[in-house]
Amino acid sequence: MTFTEAQFKALLAERPQLRMVDDADVVRDDRPEAVMLAEIQRLAKQHGWLGEHTWNAQGPNSGLQCLLVRERVVLALILGPRQKISMAQQTWLEVLRRTGDVDVYCWHAGTKDQAVMQERLSRRRTPERSEP
Repeated sequence: MTFTEAQFKALLAERPQLRMVDDADVVRDDRPEAVMLAEIQRLAKQHGWLGEHTWNAQGPNSGLQCLLVRERVVLALILGPRQKISMAQQTWLEVLRRTGDVDVYCWHAGTKDQAVMQERLSRRRTPERSEP
């Protein structure tokens, strides 16, 4: 899904929980997932992403979900280095991926996924397309 600047501003008006990531959002935690979240937040701020995250610490669907919006929507599930993705999480991510409207990732903190995350969030903005 690609947003024009006007659509992006309208989305922000409709969803007040989406906001620019700022220093107050940075987590002070040494768990690998928290360290990766802090890096995501730093890159998001540096590259103009808006976002929110939720951390479900218990149960079979535990993990950190991070939603980022710029000209594309990115949903990332952040797991610990040895944490396995549950069948429910895998199904949910696959359904979102099949829409073609959301860039979906499962990143394991403290692994090579860190470099993939950094590359994805650091990409230059794509030119806006005008609506037909």
